[in-house]
Amino acid sequence: MKKKVLKIKLKKKEYLSHHFDEIIDFIDNHKRVLLDSNPATGKTRLFADLAIKLKKEGLKGRIVFLTPFLIIQDQLDSYLKTQGYSIDFILNGDTTDKNLKSSYTIISSTYHSLYHITDCLTENDYIIVDEAHALLFNYNDEKRKRFYFNTVISNLYSTNAKVVFMSGTPQSGLNKIFSLKVIKVLQKKCDKSRITICFSNITSFEIALAFAQKIIFDDNYDSSLLNIIFVKNTALCEKIAFALKNMHHINTKVLTSKHKEESTYKEIVEEMTVPSGIQFLITTNVISTGANINNKNIGKALMLNEYNPSEIKQFSKRFRKKLNLEVDVVNSFNPNKTNAEDLNSNSDIKNERKKQRKYFARILSQLSNISKNEKEFRSFKYSHEPDYKGTPQHLIEIILERYTKQESYFIDLLISANYDSESIIKGLKKFNDIKAVEDDSLYNYKNSEQKEISTTVDTLLLKNRNKIIRDFILNQNCYLKALKDNISLKNKYYTYKFDTFIKQDLNNITYSTTIENNVSKVGIESFFLEPIFKNIQYLESASKALYFNEYVANNKQNKHLIAVQTSLIVEEYFDLNYLKSSMGDLILKENVILQVLNTELVFHINIIKEVYSYLFEKRYFHYSDLRLHLFSNANLKSFKNYEHDFVNFPLNLCKKIGNTNRFSKDLLVGIVKGIFLVKDTLSDRKEKSSKVSKAYIFESSIPKKYGLKSKALDNDYKLIINKSVLLPELNIKKLKTKTNINSTNKVISNRTLLNYLELGANFYKLTK
Repeated sequence: MKKKVLKIKLKKKEYLSHHFDEIIDFIDNHKRVLLDSNPATGKTRLFADLAIKLKKEGLKGRIVFLTPFLIIQDQLDSYLKTQGYSIDFILNGDTTDKNLKSSYTIISSTYHSLYHITDCLTENDYIIVDEAHALLFNYNDEKRKRFYFNTVISNLYSTNAKVVFMSGTPQSGLNKIFSLKVIKVLQKKCDKSRITICFSNITSFEIALAFAQKIIFDDNYDSSLLNIIFVKNTALCEKIAFALKNMHHINTKVLTSKHKEESTYKEIVEEMTVPSGIQFLITTNVISTGANINNKNIGKALMLNEYNPSEIKQFSKRFRKKLNLEVDVVNSFNPNKTNAEDLNSNSDIKNERKKQRKYFARILSQLSNISKNEKEFRSFKYSHEPDYKGTPQHLIEIILERYTKQESYFIDLLISANYDSESIIKGLKKFNDIKAVEDDSLYNYKNSEQKEISTTVDTLLLKNRNKIIRDFILNQNCYLKALKDNISLKNKYYTYKFDTFIKQDLNNITYSTTIENNVSKVGIESFFLEPIFKNIQYLESASKALYFNEYVANNKQNKHLIAVQTSLIVEEYFDLNYLKSSMGDLILKENVILQVLNTELVFHINIIKEVYSYLFEKRYFHYSDLRLHLFSNANLKSFKNYEHDFVNFPLNLCKKIGNTNRFSKDLLVGIVKGIFLVKDTLSDRKEKSSKVSKAYIFESSIPKKYGLKSKALDNDYKLIINKSVLLPELNIKKLKTKTNINSTNKVISNRTLLNYLELGANFYKLTK
């Protein structure tokens, strides 16, 4: 009889690889397994050893390491390289060729990319799901819709491969969904993290500052130690770091998803260490979800507003050489709670979850039996529509999607019930490597000085950023030279980027000590390099790119970049000289051969042609009318049915609904604005259905020049006048006979014109 649970008892200094054969045999026998083991027991290394064995001995089968985030992919590759091996195939959103080749044995994929290869996997293959608890994470930020990993769960549910779910904080929902057998790893002795829970009425910034001051003002302060502050808000991360740098002259680094190209992030990926000399690391959950830190010089840690016991444990165990880390967890009294009417206690929530689990389990069991035993119903060979709607596999996917959402919802409810220290401590007690206590005296005090400091730092932070950007615009080449000198010895990646995007000759440029200090005062990569390299091809200069990133609202940036990219394609591939002299016909240049161009570029060109043709005679348009017209347009059929993921901007912003590509609103409106100049303000106009709604109105003339004295403004406006194309009024006047064309003046967009309007007069006020 097969075991349902395999217990592995680790002795001191013993790792899972010491039980290699026993564990792999259990997995081979049971197919779907949960490996429940504390951090630092060698989970990842065990399967890295399996991968090496498959590769070295030429055994049948592949191993897919499945990770939620890129940083874990990178750290796995680093470990394999120390053993003389590497990952054969890394699959994520940046991968161009997503086809699985027979020569690939060791594969790494992010959760969201697994679907590309699921159908190619066999019963000889292994999928190792790292940080499996993350499968039931959801994101409920006010600024974006929550998303789930339900597609990944569906792929794992239906795969022929053996699946191992690894976690030190497993979610019971995964056991229920997949009917998992369990490998439970026990340790005779393990280092315990010491967690102090505190609820406070003080702001997060004040608490972070007090935590740092408590450390650095201690008589025994050791400046060689690395202390960590965990906070989920990236803007607050930057504010805390700025305060520590400028008020206490502490070497502080920020690590968030926005800092992926910075040297600190890269060293964590490649060396699994934070560079020496950093006293405080301010970070989001980029560390708690997967990244391991091997520094020996770990001091203390602070977590702000974390109510999830599993997340607290995950964070405390990321520092592999300091598994007895001291962590202060300080929470607000008013968390963002997920509420449910009539579920007033943990037991109520769990009882409701239990009922729903039984319901989902019964349905999945029936559908799975049909899918396995009645193969003719897996898909409908003879059907009205050539799709799989209503098949067992389709119904399984629907149930799994709802099941995943319900499990995530109940996790939210249970976390929201942790409204005091006692509740969180109770949740932490289930972990044998955690010791948790309550101390509400830690950060509960009234300190008007700290509040004043917070306000002062906000003001200084803004003034400092504004001052540096203004100075950069006035002395662009000097700053670029300082940046180049700073990165040339440290970071080859940024050196390549610099040479690609910065075309000025900087060899004879010198810069002042003030500029040198300004460059080092803020994050070189996040403040200067990333915004410049990301935007300069669209914004024309480093100054404009920096200004755009800082002062143009995030929700407007993508729309503008889409418009600029479209205008560049119009300028490069369409004959605008012919457009001026004709009746407004938009034709390709004679030397353009579509057959040799990138597929996505051809799609973009065809979309431009169809949008232009539809809008040419119109004075305004409604988004809904345009979208409907394009969706039913036969000339765009190949675009709609394109089965691969779009890689290049801006078509990578398309929505895929079923097997059909659809335009997002930002994408479609951005493309229109890249062809024709459109007014900023929408106005009421009739739709095709005669319903009155907001419409986009076309500009009929080139905008006036701003009333400022600026050489940069003079040059840009001169370029706008020279490049702008107006149509079709002059063309119609040339006709000898009357025409029924419902003509209206329009302005063809160009990059300089679009940037002129988006940056506005305020940018040119800062220029010479």
